[in-house]
Amino acid sequence: DGFLEKNVDKPPDEAASLLLASKVGVLRDIGAAIEKELSEANAPGKKKLKTVSSGFRASLVALMSTLSRADPNFVRCIKPNQEKVPNK
Repeated sequence: DGFLEKNVDKPPDEAASLLLASKVGVLRDIGAAIEKELSEANAPGKKKLKTVSSGFRASLVALMSTLSRADPNFVRCIKPNQEKVPNK
């Protein structure tokens, strides 16, 4: 409940330009993605800016979807039992 309300941070406005100016390719890619999200969020009638909260919710929905499709198998005990004897 409180987690999602607290974590609605967006990246700082200058983050995209700083990352785009980097010499590291991965950081430039991240900067381009941030810049794209910011431009889409500022366009009229477009989707909202992605926040930590929305990312968390999307990740949770994907996890629950994967779990509902899976045939769960549970590991009862992970400690070693070299003798293969129960209750040891």
